[in-house]
Formats: sequence, C-alpha cells, structure tokens
Amino acid sequence: MFNDTQQGFKKSNVVHKIIYINVVVFLFCYILEASNLVRWFALPVNGLDLIQRIWTIFTYMFLHLPENANYFLLNLLGFYFIGNLFLRYMNQKQLLSIYILGGVFSGLAFILSFNFFPGLNTEEGATLMGASGSIFAILFAIATYIPNQTVQVLFIQNIKLKYIAIFLILILGCLPILLYVLSFKIENKGDYIAHLGGAFFGYFYAKQLKSGNDITIWFTKLIDISKAKKKLHSVHKRPDTDQEFRNQKATQKKEIDIILEKIAKSGYDSLTKKEKGILFNASKK
Repeated sequence: MFNDTQQGFKKSNVVHKIIYINVVVFLFCYILEASNLVRWFALPVNGLDLIQRIWTIFTYMFLHLPENANYFLLNLLGFYFIGNLFLRYMNQKQLLSIYILGGVFSGLAFILSFNFFPGLNTEEGATLMGASGSIFAILFAIATYIPNQTVQVLFIQNIKLKYIAIFLILILGCLPILLYVLSFKIENKGDYIAHLGGAFFGYFYAKQLKSGNDITIWFTKLIDISKAKKKLHSVHKRPDTDQEFRNQKATQKKEIDIILEKIAKSGYDSLTKKEKGILFNASKK
C-alpha cells in the first residue's frame, strides 16, 4: 500500500502533492496530540524567535492543528478547486512558486503588521499557521489573470472570478481588520492579515506576468537546479566491464519477462509489491 501511495504521489500534479503533504502533517499532529509542535513549526510574531527558527517561514503554511479541523478542511477544499482552475491557464511550477512565495510574503506581512502596529499584538507569543495566505495568493493571481472567467459556486452559476476574490478578501481580510480598528473584539487577527498579504502578492504577480515579467522565475530555476542535482545523485553506477553490464541487462530482462507472463496469466493484482516496483522502475527507463 505504501509503495502504491508513493507511486501515486510521484504521478500526481502539484495540487494533489501539496494536499498530501498538508494531510500527512495534520495526521502527524493528530496522532501525537502535538500541540507543542506549534513552538517549532508555527511562525512566531517575534523577530528574534524567527531568527532562531527561520524554517518556520516555510513550515507554518503546511501546519494545521487537530482542534482546527474545520478550518483545515475548508482550506484544502478551497485549494483543490482554485489550484486546479489555476492549472488550466498556468503551469505547475508557477503554482508551487506562488504557494511558497505567497506564503512567505503572507508570513512577513503578519510579522511586520504586529510589530509596527503594536495594537494588533494583544496575544502573548502570537503565532501564525495554516495555508490560507498561500491559497489567497493563488486565488488572486488567477482572478487577476482571468478576471472575467465565470465559475459556478454551489447553486449560483456564472459568477465572475474577480467578484468571488473580492468578496472573500472583504469577508476574510478587510472587514475583520476594520472591525478591530473600530474596537470590536476580533480573534485570529494574524490570519486575516496573512489573507491580505497573500492577496496582494497574487495580484502583484499576475499584474507583472501580464506585463511579461514573471517575478517567481528565480524560484522556478532554483527548483530546477535542485531536481537536476537529485537526478545526478540517483544515477546508477555502470558495471566495470562490458560483460558485467550485459549480464545485468539480461537478468533484468528475464525478471521483466517473468512478471509480464504472470500478468498475462493472473492479472496485475497478482503481483507482489517487489514485482510492481521492478515493473514501475523498468517503465521509467
């Protein structure tokens, strides 16, 4: 089962991969009842704490605690639909870049807002976690890129994407912060600020892209370099002699022939996990 899941992960698109990662982290927190993980993986509002745990600027956007299960499910559902819509018009590298960099920008907006406007920081040791900042970045990127694209939401048909984006940022960003400024008690102020930060990043990205400037191209190249290095490290060493090489190829071919014969007689489900792995590796070559 693990082998099949691993192969499914490799073949899936970036939307599904990000969802898988979020689900695994959520289950990990649930099984361990690890609320103390917040200290190590949530984004701290204090700049000194951030310097000591710099990785939190990336990890916080994958972290959802079990007590926030409803928030977690809404995030994943929203990301699934917005992410797949995004991939109709842009590529997977762009989506991953906006998810990560939009999340980083959202986190920085949270930190700067709480430190430059002390009135916002009314919670001791406030932290930020969740994917909503990244999701708003992707939503506003695609809504700015194709603002008049119509979509169906529940039972309402043909709503322009730009109106959906504007409505959501008003309800989940602008309005709560405005109410707080007017002295209403508002919880999770950091989340709303992150939404605004993500929305701004997505909007700015799409505007720049329409002008012919992809501001995430450096991050995309960084991903490509990382993948290239990984492939170089995973190349198998060729046997020392030609005879050893021919013997190895003959052995591999014999294994594949036996597996294919087994499939012809009993079907693919009759294969063992090891045999499926051999067949999968051979298909990649």
